[in-house]
Amino acid sequence: MGPNDELAEELRASARKALDDRMPTTVLRQVIDTEDGIDRSLYALAADLGWLGLTLPESVGGSGGSWHELAVVLEEIGRALAPLPMIASVVVAAGAVMLAGDDEQQQRLIPGIADGSAIATGALFGASGRPDEPLAARVERRDGSLVLSGVSGFVPDAHVSSWMVVAATDGAVPTLVVVDSSAPGVRIERLDTTDVTRRLAHVHFDDVVIPSANVLASADAQHVIDELVRRAGVAIALDSVGGLERVVEITVAYVGEREQFGRKVGSFQAVKHHCANLLVFSETARVAGRAAADAIDGARWVEWAAIAKSYSGDTYTEATRIAVQCFGGVGFTWEYDIHFYMKRARLSQQLFGSPTYHRQLLTRELRSRTAD
Repeated sequence: MGPNDELAEELRASARKALDDRMPTTVLRQVIDTEDGIDRSLYALAADLGWLGLTLPESVGGSGGSWHELAVVLEEIGRALAPLPMIASVVVAAGAVMLAGDDEQQQRLIPGIADGSAIATGALFGASGRPDEPLAARVERRDGSLVLSGVSGFVPDAHVSSWMVVAATDGAVPTLVVVDSSAPGVRIERLDTTDVTRRLAHVHFDDVVIPSANVLASADAQHVIDELVRRAGVAIALDSVGGLERVVEITVAYVGEREQFGRKVGSFQAVKHHCANLLVFSETARVAGRAAADAIDGARWVEWAAIAKSYSGDTYTEATRIAVQCFGGVGFTWEYDIHFYMKRARLSQQLFGSPTYHRQLLTRELRSRTAD
């Protein structure tokens, strides 16, 4: 075990203790019934523990770490089902500004993300929320001002955001703009989804004036959008890794205690096979997710990002289906926690691109490499 691995394991122990203490499922059940659906005190703790600034440079208030460390925190958040807007704020919004913004924009926007005083999000897609469909937000110049109109779909944590990075078309060319979430003309339409641990929204823009200082500087916005989809996809995959680990634990514990026909349910061969499959799913998803986290910006980054998101999306969904089957009919009831994981898996499968979408990206990447 190298020094980075030792640091990561210390971070994991710290994160797990914090989440076990502050976000057991008894508390989770209370938080999801609140208006915002997040625990702001836990988010403040995440900032104090340095989670929010792990991958951000020291010059903007971060700690200058890597995705190796961030992966550990994301796994633990997924394990606890913690309703924290880290992927929206840290991975997508802060990632967009760091990739596409100039120094002034980074210094103005990123420190608030790192210290937890601001929550941000990214509105990267059209009304369908799919990365392979056209954008439905557009900017145009009127009387010397840049005006944003249209809609962005399935935006995570928009309802608690201070600002958002919006992908829009400027003519036929994509562009990225920063929008104050409370600006005149911004309307956030909350959505009811299967996963009660996360909140999504459609965000409508009705002639929202965009200051020139809020147009992100990158000349290749489409490349940045594609990169953000990959990063968010890997973050979702790591969240799923943590969830898969907990699904295995919950299921094995249940079948080891539950009796049917005078025997422990876990003693039946078919149930043993199910539990073995769960473990395989969990361990393989972990390998793919961590490989993707460690490969960021490297030669095989695009490939590993697609593998991690597509594999975790399918296996997390299938694992929770098997787990609920092992629980029998009670697995669907509110009394048991397993249904929370099943619902989170269903949404994770589609967020930031379905498994099919990411397998298509993988195919194109491998074909282009072969052609070269």
